[in-house]
Amino acid sequence: DVTEDTYNIILENSANYPGVNVQATPVREYVSKRVGAHLLGTVGPIYAEEYAELKNKGYRLNDTVGKSGIEQALESELRGKNGVNTVTKDTGGTVVEKKQTTPPIPGNTVVLTLDYGLQKKSQDEMNKAISELRSRPKNVKNNGHDVRSGSVVMLDVKSGGVLVSASWPDFDLSTYNKEYGKLINNKDKPLFNRALFGAFACGSTMKPGVALAGITEGLINKGSAPIACRTEYKYYKNLTLYCMGYHGHISVVDAIAKSCNVFFYDLGRRLGIDKMNEYSIHYGLGQKTGIEIGETEGVLAGKAHSKAVGKLWYPADNSTAAIGQSDNLFTPIQLASYAMTLANDGVRYKTHLVKSIRSYDGTEKVVEPEIASKAKLSKEAINAVRDGMVKAAKSGTASQFATAKYTVAAKTGTAQLVESRSDHGVFIAYAPAEKPEVAIAVVLENGTSRPTTNLAKAILDYYFASKSEGLAPTPQGVLLP
Repeated sequence: DVTEDTYNIILENSANYPGVNVQATPVREYVSKRVGAHLLGTVGPIYAEEYAELKNKGYRLNDTVGKSGIEQALESELRGKNGVNTVTKDTGGTVVEKKQTTPPIPGNTVVLTLDYGLQKKSQDEMNKAISELRSRPKNVKNNGHDVRSGSVVMLDVKSGGVLVSASWPDFDLSTYNKEYGKLINNKDKPLFNRALFGAFACGSTMKPGVALAGITEGLINKGSAPIACRTEYKYYKNLTLYCMGYHGHISVVDAIAKSCNVFFYDLGRRLGIDKMNEYSIHYGLGQKTGIEIGETEGVLAGKAHSKAVGKLWYPADNSTAAIGQSDNLFTPIQLASYAMTLANDGVRYKTHLVKSIRSYDGTEKVVEPEIASKAKLSKEAINAVRDGMVKAAKSGTASQFATAKYTVAAKTGTAQLVESRSDHGVFIAYAPAEKPEVAIAVVLENGTSRPTTNLAKAILDYYFASKSEGLAPTPQGVLLP
């Protein structure tokens, strides 16, 4: 690399430097090298196979293009048009005139919904949580010392705008090209965006959605206690399903707050998987949420999936699916979208990262919220589930929030996939419970439940502390062309 002055000297005296050529190449500068790296994405050179198509769009072989994230998805907006300079030389090869014959047209500016402060805080807190877990004794079972990854997604519940999407491990955008070989071979897969492409068992976070279906369909009501929990569920022949507690006769509100498996085994059996999935699709589970930069669908357990993978669907699978087991695998952004739907009484917005696109001429196109689905839920169901999730945060499985200065509706989840590894920790919530603003989902792969809830609380504490200090989060994620 050379300075601009050196560049101009060589260019203007090119006759004195035979065989020497200089070329100006735009370079992307990153103010915060790791913040939002998976979302912002990377740029790189045009490969030969890409050039065959791109040359017809005005690209030159030595141009750079977006390779991932917003850089790739919004390439057509971010990219401007090259200008043309005409250089006149005398017979000796000295430049005698240089003028711009076609001015360049700058690309548009893409403004993101992403909140810089929240995104940075989420990444910092997740790094801290995972470091603490990995420092725990390795000879203790299920203590989270073997945590493998983490994800946080926070959404604006009234628009579906993504305020936070964090994935651990992450990477440094400013050294991406130089370190690519190391990154691609890293066993922790830092380039993999787990928030959008990682599919995880959701555990008991499934229960609020099943409860909404059960009440709306008239199988239970807010006060009914249809079954007594005595740690075991023995409805199915030669099969016993278990609960971690002895809850006795328990209402749906307490079943959510205390995460009673037996209550939901029975409700899942009565609902059946087809009816549960009808509601789950409304919640956005096992569905793409609409985000611009790509995502995976995950897996919605059921007869169709079982058939596709060559398995049988057994009656007991209705019960295990109701507590988030069976084949259910959802992405963190789907879980956040689900929490948003709970907050909105059944209304789910399409998730999006782009807030607006500002043209070089000063015009701005604002992205309007788009409703993806509306579930018809009974008022009784909505109130019961909200009460259960609030109780979970005050005195139940998410009681770390008991002293919070804001109200939160929350549900924890634990998923055991391999006995030799720690459980996954899963958490969903929305807040404030009485007038929701944000929905959050946190997943720590093999990180266990309590640290996952603690991580979510640290992020929500920051959100509400910022508001009380008059620093309400504002989208600051701007990409300049």
